[in-house]
Amino acid sequence: VAGWDQFSQSGSLPAGLGPQRLEGEFGEWIGAIAQRQRDPLLPGTSTQWEFVYAWHMPNHPNGHQYERKYPDAWAVVEDAFARFDELYQSTVSWQNSLVQHAALPDWLADALINNLYPIVSGSWWVRDGRFALLECPTHHPLLGTLDVHYYGSIPLALSFPNLEKSTMRQFAHYQLADGYIPHDLGKNRLDCPSTGTSAGPRWKDLCSKFVLLIYRNVLYWQDEQFLTEMYPTLIRAMEWQASTDQDGDGLPENEGMDSTFDNWIMSGVTPYTGSLYLAALRAAEKCALLMHDPQNARVFHERFVRASHSFDALLWNGTYYRATTDNDCTICQLNGQWYAHMLGLGYLLPPDRVKRAVQAMLDLNAVCSPYGAINSVSARGRATPKDDLNHQAGNILPGETYALAALAIFEGFTDPGLDLARKTYVNIAGQSGCIWNQPDVISADDGKALFGDDYERNMSIWSLLPALAQHDQQIASLWLQLLDQAKSFAMGRGKDELREI
Repeated sequence: VAGWDQFSQSGSLPAGLGPQRLEGEFGEWIGAIAQRQRDPLLPGTSTQWEFVYAWHMPNHPNGHQYERKYPDAWAVVEDAFARFDELYQSTVSWQNSLVQHAALPDWLADALINNLYPIVSGSWWVRDGRFALLECPTHHPLLGTLDVHYYGSIPLALSFPNLEKSTMRQFAHYQLADGYIPHDLGKNRLDCPSTGTSAGPRWKDLCSKFVLLIYRNVLYWQDEQFLTEMYPTLIRAMEWQASTDQDGDGLPENEGMDSTFDNWIMSGVTPYTGSLYLAALRAAEKCALLMHDPQNARVFHERFVRASHSFDALLWNGTYYRATTDNDCTICQLNGQWYAHMLGLGYLLPPDRVKRAVQAMLDLNAVCSPYGAINSVSARGRATPKDDLNHQAGNILPGETYALAALAIFEGFTDPGLDLARKTYVNIAGQSGCIWNQPDVISADDGKALFGDDYERNMSIWSLLPALAQHDQQIASLWLQLLDQAKSFAMGRGKDELREI
C-alpha cells in the first residue's frame, strides 16, 4: 500500500482523502488507513500512535449489515476514532473479567479470549440480517457448517444469541423433505446448502447435532418461543436420524466418511455418532416435555433406553467403548456425553464405565503426542496408521481435544483435563504461532498445522468453563453471569448487537 511506503520514508501517513488510498482489483476504493494527528516520528525518537484500518465493500451480492450504519470506509474510521477510548476501555474491561479471575489459569483466560477471533474474522452478516460463521475462510469456505458449529458456537450463543438464532433458522429453512438437516448453507453463499463434503451417504451426525444445538440454545436463553418455532423441524430431524438404524439395534450405522470425520472411514455402529444420538434422544425428550407433547417424549425415552443398552452391549470392551471395526480407542467415543454434561442431561451410559473410558482416553490418546490427544490409538497406545483414507485418525484435532479435556474435567479428572487442553493450546499459540489462524488438524508427530485455517471448531475450548464450574464456586459464578447475559440478550434486553459487532 502506497500509504505505508510514505510512512516508512517520512514517518507520517498521507493527510485527508488524497491519492494514497486502498484500491481493489479494478481500482475501486475499498478501504482506508488513518492515524490520529501526531507530530512526525523523527529519527531516534519514539512515540505511541493509534491506527485504524477500515474497509467497506457494499457491492457484495448479499450486502453487509454494516452498510446500515456506515456509508463508506471513511465513516468507519471517523466513528472508530470518535469512540476509540470507549471501545478500548470496554474491551480491556471485558478481557479483565477473565484475565483477572482468580480461579482461571492465565493460559486458559488467554485461550478463551484469543479463540474468539473467528466470530469476527470468519463471519458473514449480510444486509437482510442472515448470519453464519465460515468453517474455515480459505481452505473450506462453507458457511454455517453444522458439524463444526456444534463445537464452536458456545461463545456465539452466549454473547450474540440473535445471530445464533439466524444460523439455526436457516438450517431449519433448508431441512430436506425427509427430515435431513444439511451440512452447510453454501460455499461463500447462504442459499446453496450441501448434504456433506464427502460423496455418497448422508452424514450421520448432523441431525443429532442440530437437536442438541436447539436444546442448548433454549436452555441458555430460557426461550421457549424459539423452541416452539424449531420444534417441528426437530421432530422431523429425529425421525430421519432414527431411520439410519439398519439392523434394529436402535443405533445409527455409519457408511464410510459420513460424519465430521470426513477423512476417516467409519462403518457400522460407531461410538461417535452413537453417543451423539443418545444425547440427542435425551435432549429431544426434554424438548417434547417442554412442548407438552407426552407422546413424542415417550417415544424418545423408549428409543433412548434401547439405544443405550445396544451401545453398551456392542461397544464396551472392558476398558473403553471401542471403535466398531477394530479395538482402537478414539477420543470421540463419548462426545455425546460431553454435550450431555454441558446441558445437564445426565449420564447416557453407566457412570462407572464412562469414568473408566475417560481414564483410558487420558492414559492412551492424551499421552501419545506432546501436542494434543491423538484421535485414535490402539489398545497399546500406538497411533492408528495414517493413510489417504484415514488421515484424521492418527493426527490431532485441537477442537476435539478440548472436548475431551472438558469431559475429563466433568468426570473429576480436573488436572489431567487442564493439562491436556493447556499443552494443545500452548503448541498452537506458541510453537506453531497460529494463535489467530488456528488449524483444524495438526500433526501428532511435530505439532504443525495440516489442514484448516481460522477454524471454528477450536472455540470448543469454551466448554472448559461449564466443566470447571462443576468444581469451583468462583467459576460457577462467572458461568452463571454469562448465562444471565445470554438470556438478557436473547430477550432483547441487552446492548444493541450492531453496535457491539
